[in-house]
Amino acid sequence: MTPLPAYVRRRRLFIALVLAPWLLYALPAFYVGLEALWRFDPAYFTPELMARYAQPDQAFQDWVAALRAGDAALYSQVRGRRWEDALPPRTDVDFTPTDVEQVGSYWRFSRPGAFTAYFEQVNGRWVYAPNDWRFRVYTGELLGDVLTAILFYYAIIAVMVLYAWARARRQLRTAIPPGSRH
Repeated sequence: MTPLPAYVRRRRLFIALVLAPWLLYALPAFYVGLEALWRFDPAYFTPELMARYAQPDQAFQDWVAALRAGDAALYSQVRGRRWEDALPPRTDVDFTPTDVEQVGSYWRFSRPGAFTAYFEQVNGRWVYAPNDWRFRVYTGELLGDVLTAILFYYAIIAVMVLYAWARARRQLRTAIPPGSRH
């Protein structure tokens, strides 16, 4: 088996270096897509609960009630997820939202300096959306966070390519005798 020419190896390396950050960015998105298969518990998507949480306002009110009372069962019902999270009671926070707005497919209830809660519609009902990988991928926050790192990475790649080009040019100039240049 004959080895690949150097220019083919360099081209493949360059393509791999250019695609690497995007592939690394795609891993969380792929994970989120796989996790969606088992993230939500069908027990929380009965017709009664779907009717109860048909609007984001009711989901928000029950989320607040669960946090104030420390009611883990109600909190799980609002979340609709399979896994339990620790639920600390939050009686010290004023949960009267001053800002209610739609952000993409999410509804945001917030009070500056106190809290921000996002709710999303899943299978016909509204659920609490914690600020996790899924939320960051769907809202584009992850891309915003990663884009700066990717641009910095590409700047480093550009410097490396310019250095390699200048070095090859210098070697080529020294390899050609001075009288034979045109």
